[in-house]
Amino acid sequence: MTVNALANPPLADAGNNIDYYTGTNAAPTTWSSPAGNTANTNTGFVGYTTESTTLSGTAARFSSNKWAGLTTTADPVMYSLTGTTTTTTRLGWQAEVNAYQPEGQYTGTVIVVATPTY
Repeated sequence: MTVNALANPPLADAGNNIDYYTGTNAAPTTWSSPAGNTANTNTGFVGYTTESTTLSGTAARFSSNKWAGLTTTADPVMYSLTGTTTTTTRLGWQAEVNAYQPEGQYTGTVIVVATPTY
């Protein structure tokens, strides 16, 4: 299963935007609050986490409450090497802004793709 944002920036309202969180899928990090002091520049973050511990690469890299920023390319959030009849994997989403982020009605699109392999 993969996840990606349809647009860059992932959340926008008129001329304002909320940035991707700074952690990556390959190297997620513990959530840190946006610390920018200029509107639309590190004043808001949006990211995701997964409870999957079987991802390729470093399998359990999202454990211990780690987060990654959405990108416009597909990133893995769930993986199983063997066939399974039922699997539940929870994804988490988080957005945070500070006092410098302009108010508005921010919207965006996230695509989650589940592709079985036989």
